[in-house]
Amino acid sequence: MSDLLSKLFWIGKGVGWINVPRRVRHMIETKSGLLRKRLAPRKYTEQPYLTQLNSASVDAEWKFRRDHFFKRPKRNDLCALVGDDIWKQHVADVCQQALAGQYPYFSYQSVELGWPPDFNLDPVNGIQWPVGEFCLDHTRSGPPRDDIKLVWEASRLSLAFYFIRNYCYTENEEWSESFWQLVESWIDQNPVNETVAWGCGQEVSFRLLAVLFGAILSLDSSVTSMSRLATVRRLAWQSGKRIEANINYAISQGNNHGLSEAAGLWTIGLLFPEFADAKRWKKKGQFWLEELARRQIYSDGSYIQHSFNYHRVAMDVMMWAWQVGKYCDCQLSSKYLESLGRLATWLEPFVDQRTGRVPNYGANDGANVLPLSCTDYLDYRPVLNSALRITGQSERIAGSGIWDEKSLWLAGDNTANRNVIKSKSAEVPVVGGYYKLGSEESNLFIRCTTYRHRPSHNDMLHIDYWFNGHNVLRDAGTYRYYHNDPKVKSSYYATSSHNTLQQGDLEQMTKGPQFLWFHWPNGVYDGVIDGWHQYTCQWTHSTQKPLIAIRRIQLDAQTFTVEDRFSNDQPFSSYWHLSPEIEWESGRGLNSRLTVVNGQKWEIKIDCDQLREFTSQESLYYNQTRTRPALQAIGTKIVSVFGPVQ
Repeated sequence: MSDLLSKLFWIGKGVGWINVPRRVRHMIETKSGLLRKRLAPRKYTEQPYLTQLNSASVDAEWKFRRDHFFKRPKRNDLCALVGDDIWKQHVADVCQQALAGQYPYFSYQSVELGWPPDFNLDPVNGIQWPVGEFCLDHTRSGPPRDDIKLVWEASRLSLAFYFIRNYCYTENEEWSESFWQLVESWIDQNPVNETVAWGCGQEVSFRLLAVLFGAILSLDSSVTSMSRLATVRRLAWQSGKRIEANINYAISQGNNHGLSEAAGLWTIGLLFPEFADAKRWKKKGQFWLEELARRQIYSDGSYIQHSFNYHRVAMDVMMWAWQVGKYCDCQLSSKYLESLGRLATWLEPFVDQRTGRVPNYGANDGANVLPLSCTDYLDYRPVLNSALRITGQSERIAGSGIWDEKSLWLAGDNTANRNVIKSKSAEVPVVGGYYKLGSEESNLFIRCTTYRHRPSHNDMLHIDYWFNGHNVLRDAGTYRYYHNDPKVKSSYYATSSHNTLQQGDLEQMTKGPQFLWFHWPNGVYDGVIDGWHQYTCQWTHSTQKPLIAIRRIQLDAQTFTVEDRFSNDQPFSSYWHLSPEIEWESGRGLNSRLTVVNGQKWEIKIDCDQLREFTSQESLYYNQTRTRPALQAIGTKIVSVFGPVQ
């Protein structure tokens, strides 16, 4: 009985006590069939759609949308910012390859889907997902199919952003025509609520943002006909109705799903006032955007999901919603804008200004909601600079470059809100437990906190180290949310896949169902003691007595010393996962490894009882993995020293 009560407690804590009633409601609506009735495909067909239209002139409606939407950049401005060679590599070639059947996939690779694409094919496993069956019957990963994200990715229609960007850059109507073929083929292959593409309201919302971006910014194209625009309007109504039908579940997840679906409702409610439900969708979208921003963004600007990638997702969604409201003269609250500003100022110190990269820390599902720059997926300068401009903090921008294309699309030349945000500099955030030590050339990131909301990886006290713009000591990433071999999936969130401490084979937490974890660790930054930054973490789930790990860090010029031990003085392991992008060799002494970073020698030396070399896996992009060298130091007290060789 006590085990059952403990399990229920941790499920409730993981879901979030404020979300438990909504989760119970969702279970009741699912089991009773109420949700199925609300999502019945017959309720989304032409006849009920026409009864919901308070239609004026079609031309006037789309003129309204054009006048109250993101402004198309001038071609000269785009060309001045991004040269032809870079544009060809990052945009034009992607478009050409798509027409040849190679679809862009998780911002890293392309996969064979044909043209028009086969949107219900998992191209990794060659598995066809069902069409014509109720969407919620199949909206899950696992047998008889595989990871649902592998089929969802194409249906986000991120390719639409590439087609329209290329159309605006080249003024060649081939690309606006390609956009319309993309949208029409998706609609033809995905009857409403009868494929898995309709199974998640967040997917519906992301897809609609892409479609509206393309349709509105190509209104001047000769291939953008009234019949095509009518198709998009119907899709917008179906999407709004679908999102509203189950937004309760998105909110109950306590993460970016609720924000994304609220942004979808808000956008449709603002841009399609001819819908009978538009006012309600706008009101509901606004309420949940503002409420979830308040709930999910900590006072220091860190984000509820303990993930840099999801931090970016939240910023993209919130920027879109703020700007659309602004263009429609229906702004969200100043507190909402302040929350967005905190997201940006929190992120700023963790973005490497040479590369735009951040620690590959936390869950990473490959999401790139607004791909609007000629930069790699790992580059966070586009989202950071856009958010700083939108929140009136342009003076904080460290440098300009091709990554500013995103700002051009989202903010244009508008520098309004200049005096709205008065954010305080927070180089050492204390609420979310993210800390950065060192200089721009040699710096260290560490996480130490007591969780308020459900974690995703066993990564407390993890260290990332950066030298001259290179991530030398690094995190494992995520790879996939589902894999038919559970050991493959679990290896990425395991303690041993992070640069942290582990006693025996004990994990920091107990794995619960789905994305939940039980027995969260408690981490505390103890401050500077005798010249050492001290971080203490306690976990209790596997032993009668608490395990207390103590990690102390000292900085001397550009060299870091990390001292690890457990309070019980028993043997343990400290793991160091090394960059696979540079060559490693034996260092100048026992238990040392040497490399060269951007022409400068760099070394890690470890004082321990035993040092084991092995290889581990890392994933920088979803569905991509590679091998990296790693070190396991064993002892009762372990001291690691790393930095440039003097």
